[in-house]
Amino acid sequence: MDDVGFMHVYGHSTMGIPGDSVDARLYLNLKSKNTLMFAMAAYQKCRARNLPFYYKFSPHDNRNDTFLFYVSYKNMPEYIEVIEEIKQEHPELFEGAEKVSNNMGVINGYIGYGEEPTITDAKGDTIYSFNSLRKAAINEMR
Repeated sequence: MDDVGFMHVYGHSTMGIPGDSVDARLYLNLKSKNTLMFAMAAYQKCRARNLPFYYKFSPHDNRNDTFLFYVSYKNMPEYIEVIEEIKQEHPELFEGAEKVSNNMGVINGYIGYGEEPTITDAKGDTIYSFNSLRKAAINEMR
């Protein structure tokens, strides 16, 4: 897994394509040793709620956003509930997770938040990540 960037997990056809019904992103700074266990718990909880999902995670500790949910505004509160339930049941998975990137909004002290970028190329594909746009704006203010 040394050459893997992110692993992507899709669930339910309503969000099977990146960008479909995606309004925002929820970021977690989990240690790499905990991302797979969290991913499995998130999968089970989303399936139990019949909640459509698309998330990705990194098996490396070289980022401060190792786990990322793509969410709709409509379902965002339910994703936050899923994260909170997993934290209550498995607090060890969240060790160090409160170190959220300065480039994001913060929910509950450990969940990073960012709007889905809407700048697209001629084909309609999003061409920037939230972090790249926010970082550029912050750097301009400095």
